[in-house]
Amino acid sequence: MRNFLGLVMIITVYVIVYYRLLVKHDYETKQNKKETAFGAIFTFPPYKYLSDQGKQYAKKYWIALSVMIACVGYLALTTEYIYTE
Repeated sequence: MRNFLGLVMIITVYVIVYYRLLVKHDYETKQNKKETAFGAIFTFPPYKYLSDQGKQYAKKYWIALSVMIACVGYLALTTEYIYTE
């Protein structure tokens, strides 16, 4: 189960980056402003400036982010932190 959740987390990282870059592209085409890729990946989407397609991408971004947070939370709750020497 832990291996499966680790795989899901790795996949969701790629999905989060993919959809955030799609949102970046939509924002740039609609607003005619440049946004760096590095800044786009580590910030939240500018929801109010997006077109309908960009809002769909932002929604998928938030779904992927919530899946990742759920996986991390589940692993944190089920992991035993017992160290023996």
